Amino acid sequence: MNAKKAAYLYAVAANLPKHLDHRQTLAELESHIDEAVCQLMASGLTEQEATSRALSDLGRPLEVANGFSGIRPFSAGCCSRALLIQNGLLFLGGILVLAGQAVWGEKNAWPLFSLISQHKAEILIGYALYWLASGYFLGQRYGVTAERHVRKMVRLPLALNYLFMCLVLFQVLPRDWFGPLLATPFLIACAVTTLLFSSLADLGCRWGRQQMRLD
Repeated sequence: MNAKKAAYLYAVAANLPKHLDHRQTLAELESHIDEAVCQLMASGLTEQEATSRALSDLGRPLEVANGFSGIRPFSAGCCSRALLIQNGLLFLGGILVLAGQAVWGEKNAWPLFSLISQHKAEILIGYALYWLASGYFLGQRYGVTAERHVRKMVRLPLALNYLFMCLVLFQVLPRDWFGPLLATPFLIACAVTTLLFSSLADLGCRWGRQQMRLD
């Protein structure tokens, strides 16, 4: 390791809040420094010059350490439960719409259900972006630590999706509830997209980690 970078990290470690995992925090900080050094070297600086510039841009070690004081310890379980609650609320909203259509009657389609049916592709895209954005938030908030656990964190929330798919495919839920939503092309699109949600969350997490602010 570069001696100047090692001294900088040692100084930061000496002032980090006790509630943080120092090893993971320093690993994230070192990764951020290395990325900055690579970018600066690509612009023509030597490794020593790039390291000095990157450390200077970060600020004094004490200031950087103090910047972590408001960060809560990372918990994969808490993040997973938060995603489960959010996804559960989305599912609850969908179920209420289906129930509303069933109660409204077969002759007169519920206006909200008709609107959803007309824009089902846009809603599916928006739902995919939700998983991308969730990963982005986790990556920006927790960095490398979240990136290592993101696929595990979305496993439980996505169980709702897999369960719902099984209920539809095995006709546990009445097909009459879904109407035009059960068109074969849309079902295939839903199945394929559902399988990609975990990868989208991972992609968003990597993107968020690159945008992570340490100050």
